[in-house]
Amino acid sequence: MIKETLSKNKVYIIIVIILLLYLGITYTVYKKNQKKENNTEYFVTNNSKYIYLEGNLKKIENELELNWKDYNVYIDNKFLGKYKLQYNNKWYVYNDQHDPIKYEGNVLAFTNENIKVYEFNRQDITQEEIERINSYLTKENINIVDYNTYDSKIEYDMDNDGIKEKIYRINSKINNNNDNIFSLILVEKGNKLIKVKSNVANNESYEKIMIYDLYGIINIDKDNELEIVITEMKYSQPNKRNEIVYKLKNNRYEQISE
Repeated sequence: MIKETLSKNKVYIIIVIILLLYLGITYTVYKKNQKKENNTEYFVTNNSKYIYLEGNLKKIENELELNWKDYNVYIDNKFLGKYKLQYNNKWYVYNDQHDPIKYEGNVLAFTNENIKVYEFNRQDITQEEIERINSYLTKENINIVDYNTYDSKIEYDMDNDGIKEKIYRINSKINNNNDNIFSLILVEKGNKLIKVKSNVANNESYEKIMIYDLYGIINIDKDNELEIVITEMKYSQPNKRNEIVYKLKNNRYEQISE
């Protein structure tokens, strides 16, 4: 009888230990997932959706994961306010009462309030700057012709050293006399031109050429080096666009988003 009681007690003890282990593991997994969720940041543009987690900027295909969260919303790099977003072929903006907020322009929105977005103004490229750009194009074996389009430049201090860098957008026009069709984003830093993004094709394959433009300037990882957001599209598909993020690392711009 005593042996039988001891045997039952052992069974109960084992069951209690198993339950405690199960509860401990469940609680640990819950806390880990909760910490991961708390550290998860979302970043969206007109055409791209990213999750920023532990220093990685990864694309999200499921828009439902992004809907109805609180975002700091910027339109054309100007702060609109803190609103909720909902995606249905485009971003719709709502206040806390789910009233729609009208807007026109390019969307930049973040769930993290500490991420900075910077306004900028486009300027004309000067003749002196064109000569420096032409020298760069020659070194890159890109044909220089009179009908190249030196679209615009932006001046901004990208590394907080008190000196403004220049960001150039240069595209070639499609012309039968031009062997190369190209689109370039260049940054001039200390009289040195650094390529951010480029695409060069021959005239016969112009429909495949990618065209680039500056979409935004941000600081997503809270350091002194600002990131550049570029929008890209195929010449043959102007309504199909994508936004990508670049950062200066070791004197060259690298893509930090998927």
